[in-house]
Amino acid sequence: MDMERRKFLATAVGSAILAGGFSTLFQSCGGSSGYSSSSSGDSGGSTSTSGGTSGDSGSTSGGALSACETNGTSVSIGTNHGHSVPDITAADVTAGVEKTYSLGSGQGHTHTVTVSAESFAALKVGNPVTVNTDSDSTGHVHEVTISCA
Repeated sequence: MDMERRKFLATAVGSAILAGGFSTLFQSCGGSSGYSSSSSGDSGGSTSTSGGTSGDSGSTSGGALSACETNGTSVSIGTNHGHSVPDITAADVTAGVEKTYSLGSGQGHTHTVTVSAESFAALKVGNPVTVNTDSDSTGHVHEVTISCA
């Protein structure tokens, strides 16, 4: 009976790999266990979720769209003091090219944050990313954390 179980599992896993679903086979086991929101102990911040459907043009391995490509992103700004959260859409993740976003005015100044192609690639496979804004003329920065919605 042990041999039959092994044969069944080998066939099932082998079929999943051939169908291009190996990454999605184990994707549900993942989580955000390696995720930390901020190294500076930020307790204040803003969070926004950006949804949208990106179609099926920019897919992850095996043709299946990732959660970020399907549901958009959730964005939070560490130590936020009135900046608006940028809208990083599912289409942006699917495109995967570097893009700069503006954080709206907070206490009379704005910041920009640039999300690199490498960061979009991480989002496509479900990994959250944290990037810093520019320091602007104020001399301070904000950590912007982006994860799949």
